[in-house]
Amino acid sequence: MRILIAVHQQHRVHDARPGDAVDGEIVTPVLIDCSEPDRCPCNRSWAGLSTTGFSALAEVAERPNLTKGDVRRAIHDLLDDVGWIDDLVQAVEAGETYFDGHAVSDPVWATECMIDEHLAQIEQICATFPIGTVVSRLGDLVAPSADSFAA
Repeated sequence: MRILIAVHQQHRVHDARPGDAVDGEIVTPVLIDCSEPDRCPCNRSWAGLSTTGFSALAEVAERPNLTKGDVRRAIHDLLDDVGWIDDLVQAVEAGETYFDGHAVSDPVWATECMIDEHLAQIEQICATFPIGTVVSRLGDLVAPSADSFAA
């Protein structure tokens, strides 16, 4: 399976904070940016599925022994560890959660939709760039890093 892994953690996510994901750790784009983008690197980061740390760069990699189910579980665990699932359940209980303009009454379904969106983004990025390409991101824009062109 093609996935994204954290690489080159000597690079900084932004000036004040080093990345703290581990080299080789599976990462996903952060799809829900926080409300303070000037103070937080969400829109320029990759989230580590094991450490919940950030990485400034990701590499397209092939992991033949990894299954889509493995990645789904890791994304679920990340969403749970950082509190998104609890927040979602509380929002559904309060009647405040919407998806594509429709009220959501099932937090399990909504969680699965969030996981599906993460997987779709990972698959799209991995299909766009060849294995070994190091990429960075700014919101929805993902581009090869200068590291990808080094000799």
